[in-house]
Amino acid sequence: SDNVILTAAHCVSDVEPEDVTAYFVVNSGCPVNQVRRKPMEVELMGIHSKFDGSPQSLSDLALLYLKEKAPEEQLRLPLIKADQ
Repeated sequence: SDNVILTAAHCVSDVEPEDVTAYFVVNSGCPVNQVRRKPMEVELMGIHSKFDGSPQSLSDLALLYLKEKAPEEQLRLPLIKADQ
């Protein structure tokens, strides 16, 4: 999805979605190709139901749902191939 980020649950398990901001590095602005950070608001978070609060947990996974699409120039990596 263009608006979902996979991250570690231990990084976001003790905060509310409105307290989380995702930052993307984008090339824009002046001077040309100046690297800038683009902050994006998180609307919803989903933490793996088996996460036990430990960074060593095998279920240390969370999804961050952004309020809008990630910047177009960001690389998107599919988690599951469509044919599997």
